[in-house]
Amino acid sequence: MKVYLYELSEEPKKLHFTESDTWFVRAIEDTQESSALAHSSKPAPCKADFDLRKSQEIVFLKALLQANLSLLCSRCASYFNYALHSSFHAL
Repeated sequence: MKVYLYELSEEPKKLHFTESDTWFVRAIEDTQESSALAHSSKPAPCKADFDLRKSQEIVFLKALLQANLSLLCSRCASYFNYALHSSFHAL
């Protein structure tokens, strides 16, 4: 997915991605540290919402990410599940 900055305006551009978007599922799978979840036949529920807008030369980003991740503990080397629910803003 490419977003061309010159196409942005002061009116927010809303982008929504779910597990039905193949490229988005692949990006989530790349974060999985457990191969069992990374290569499962049915993708886990995940979604991302982005609002992009530009004022003069400054680009504003507002995002919400939700996904279930399987991660590896760096201390005990055990796998654990993590329900990611994160929102952030960036300039």
